[in-house]
Amino acid sequence: ASCAAGWSRVCTSRMSKEDHDHVVKMVIPTKAKLRDKVTPTLIISALVGGFALANLRAQPTDTDTEVVTYCLLVMSVHACTCSALTSAFLLREINHKTEEAA
Repeated sequence: ASCAAGWSRVCTSRMSKEDHDHVVKMVIPTKAKLRDKVTPTLIISALVGGFALANLRAQPTDTDTEVVTYCLLVMSVHACTCSALTSAFLLREINHKTEEAA
């Protein structure tokens, strides 16, 4: 078994094979753990982006508050879309990897 990145000092010490395997299992996540970390990001970004898009009007009026609100809504829609796409691409890559490669 190879050492995980960043644990070279721990792995080079006098450690039993069971301890080494335990450390590697703690450091290297499984596919299920990776999916569990990415999925909430996808869901939250889709929900927040959807609410921001629903509140976005075609044109802001002349008051400063509405112009600022409009700009923030446009930024949040784009940021949430980027986050949702990134999470979807990560999920796709995680699902296409074997358990050993994850």
